[in-house]
Amino acid sequence: PVQAKLQVLASIKPLALIAQEVAGDQADVTTLLPITASPHDYPLKMSDHRNLRSADLVLWIGPEMESFLARPLANLPAEKLIASYQLSGLYWPEPGRDDGHHHRNHAHSDRDPHLWLDPRNASVIAQVLAARLAQLQPQSAAQFHTNAQKFEISLKELDQQLGQQLSPVSHVGFAVYHEGYGHFVGRYGLHQVAYVAYTPERRPGAKHLKELREVL
Repeated sequence: PVQAKLQVLASIKPLALIAQEVAGDQADVTTLLPITASPHDYPLKMSDHRNLRSADLVLWIGPEMESFLARPLANLPAEKLIASYQLSGLYWPEPGRDDGHHHRNHAHSDRDPHLWLDPRNASVIAQVLAARLAQLQPQSAAQFHTNAQKFEISLKELDQQLGQQLSPVSHVGFAVYHEGYGHFVGRYGLHQVAYVAYTPERRPGAKHLKELREVL
């Protein structure tokens, strides 16, 4: 009998794009969240629960990002999950350096979960994913590793390109709508001076908007 294709379920689109590069045509990659949904507070449907249970591998950031998934995933065996936030070898922006006078004094676990905005982290995730897929489907192991290596080379090129493009504007101050770009800002030494809202769901108060205007 023909073996069914490996089913990889990524929580959000950026992770699905990384997974697609590694899986190639040796596995099916689907995305749990519709592109318009917020990963901070998504109501899971019955079909989503089914998909989570039937997937061979679920790739997510972790409860720091998709908090709504923490409970449903707690029931799944650990070998079916990759929580990207926990991976060793990730690059983290230096706190405080990249956000003007808005000092970050958050606890260690409150680091910016938008990991993929530093291309080097996309490589880390891809390598771990290739190793895990190779365990699940040994006959495709070489393919997964080759795909991950090719992806890594293209990410290095992208990283250099972005570095060159952004260095002339690294001194220019700018604000972002929500505080989700720390990895990008930190990697390319950009000068983010402020954010409108800490998360997209939290509405900025009048006091914060007044400060923002002064900063800008």
